[in-house]
Amino acid sequence: MKSDIRPVKQHINLSDDQVSRLQKLLDAKSLNKTIKRRIKLLLDLDESHGEVMARIDVAKM
Repeated sequence: MKSDIRPVKQHINLSDDQVSRLQKLLDAKSLNKTIKRRIKLLLDLDESHGEVMARIDVAKM
């Protein structure tokens, strides 16, 4: 039987401190590609700081 439950959209609202810490982590050369990609996704989906990427665009990444 097919479920009619829709997935819940998560809203990401990062503080200024969290954004700066994530940006510093992106500059670290010791992080692997997967972690860097996840950080970029968090920053792109942040609703508190600037324009948010469309979820369909994020799904393509």
